[in-house]
Amino acid sequence: MAGNPVGCAALRQIDPVVGEMMRLDTGPGQSEALSLYSSIGFRVIQPHYTIPEEMRVWFVFMELVFADYAKNA
Repeated sequence: MAGNPVGCAALRQIDPVVGEMMRLDTGPGQSEALSLYSSIGFRVIQPHYTIPEEMRVWFVFMELVFADYAKNA
């Protein structure tokens, strides 16, 4: 998989028992973080916790499904 070599190496060390996915949130102004997460395989998703509608513009929610990552790693 293309992407940040350090981030990809870290994800390969995750024990599958830990869970099926990793979710995170960051801000839309965090372009370097968004690029890093996207390069590793994270995809933009709907909020994964309750947040007021007016605050959604302040967040970008992302998810990496480990099974999908393993296929492309």
